[in-house]
Amino acid sequence: MLPCRLTRLLHERSTQILIDLDEAARIATAQQASPVGLLRIYTNTVIDRFLAPMVAEFLALYPAVSVDLLAQRFAEHSKWMS
Repeated sequence: MLPCRLTRLLHERSTQILIDLDEAARIATAQQASPVGLLRIYTNTVIDRFLAPMVAEFLALYPAVSVDLLAQRFAEHSKWMS
């Protein structure tokens, strides 16, 4: 095999590998571009009324997310964490 031909083949193959890597990165990024799953929010009843509109806006932006919003008095928070 002539050196020029070998260089050309190496260049072509390397270029294809870079294209494949770029495509794989694009696919992986697209899969993670939007959040999905369950978001659990435990909060105090004092701030839940301020938090609720933000949660509604978040859900409008990210429909693949579901939210479990639980608001209780501050003294009861320690039960959630155990």
